[in-house]
Amino acid sequence: MASPSTTTTTVPAPPSSDNQTTVIVIVFVSFGGILLLAFLAVGLCCLIKKKKKKTIEETEVVHVDEHLKVKEGIVEGPHGGKAVVLEINDDVHVDEVIRKNEKLGHAS
Repeated sequence: MASPSTTTTTVPAPPSSDNQTTVIVIVFVSFGGILLLAFLAVGLCCLIKKKKKKTIEETEVVHVDEHLKVKEGIVEGPHGGKAVVLEINDDVHVDEVIRKNEKLGHAS
């Protein structure tokens, strides 16, 4: 029998794993998280603005002063008859005041 040859064959080393895809995945996940946090912050700001609406309270004060004066007089007519004369004076004064109160607070 022949003796086996003692040649050693070297097996090439396995190719190194591709680290570039891992970096890309980590970067996209990080940007996605930052984008999600930005949307949450904008939504929270809008919610706070909605709750803190300006409430304007208008109060209207109307003062009406009315005076009614009635005068009755009996006057003799030209042919000897008597006539009743009524004189009515209606005096109306209206004063209107509008007050606006602006408050920052919760709208109900």
